[in-house]
Amino acid sequence: MSISPDEAFKLLRNSGQPWLFVILAVQIASSADWLRDLIRITVLGKKQLNPLPSRPPLSQWIKMYRNHRKMQNAVAIADGIPEELNASDTLDLLRQIPQMDHDEIKEVITQCTEEEKRAIVRIFMGVPFPPDEPTLRTYLDELDSTSVLENSEEERGFDAAIGTPELQYFIRVWLPCWVLYREYPPLLLRSARLGDIGALDRLLRLDKYIIGDPVIARRMSNIYATGTTSQRTQITSALGGKPKPRLTDKALRSGLGALISQLAYVFKTSVTAPQIEELFNRIEQVRTGRLHDPAVPTAETWSKAVRRQRNWPSLPTDPDSNFSF
Repeated sequence: MSISPDEAFKLLRNSGQPWLFVILAVQIASSADWLRDLIRITVLGKKQLNPLPSRPPLSQWIKMYRNHRKMQNAVAIADGIPEELNASDTLDLLRQIPQMDHDEIKEVITQCTEEEKRAIVRIFMGVPFPPDEPTLRTYLDELDSTSVLENSEEERGFDAAIGTPELQYFIRVWLPCWVLYREYPPLLLRSARLGDIGALDRLLRLDKYIIGDPVIARRMSNIYATGTTSQRTQITSALGGKPKPRLTDKALRSGLGALISQLAYVFKTSVTAPQIEELFNRIEQVRTGRLHDPAVPTAETWSKAVRRQRNWPSLPTDPDSNFSF
């Protein structure tokens, strides 16, 4: 008697969580301080010892809003993923797996090599969540060892990559837009082009270069020519301002905790707010020796904050999902 893919994955996972989900959750939680510093530098204007390379020419920059797949592949290559493993195609496949029925998954697997089959099994193999301290230390060491800053040759390669239009766009626009606004830049640009003044406000605060887009330039010209006083004031303020969402350590961690909870639903599993809190605390213990991450609030406040921030795009946000408090 055949079983469904969901039942097969649950049997494989047993009482643990999917290995790939756990690895991604560790990577997300451990990136909190790195994300904070990156956005403070690229968007909020914090000074740094080694300035980032200059942006590419304006015409090339605007095109980046329509080349997100090219950006994904460039980011993956800069992170050490082989170029032949096309990042966009891989992401497309991962998005499709939860929607595949038994026959479709069976067809995909029959075309895989033995090595690919073992990789698929490992993705769904059950492991504890959060990992215990020794396992977590191993995971973090593995993540750190793949960092481009650990090897001089890779570091030189990354220095070259960071100057490309794709990487500049990723760190200056795509990632900050996703974290601060929970929006994708191409969709934000589309809304601004269609006349959404709130979207135009958010976009101008994030990326001043966007005034080089002809449609945005016309929108702004029309606002200054025929718009209301409040509209003109809003756009002028946006041109001279920074994104409004506050980038505090607590807000960033609860946001990333919400991202982890939504990601669990993609893997057809569930994690609790206390489990995610414990993940942050164990990461802090491995890195500093402290038993508790000082930026993680008390249990009740944490649970409410995580629930409130379950609004990451392209991930399930159904309040009746398996996310448990």
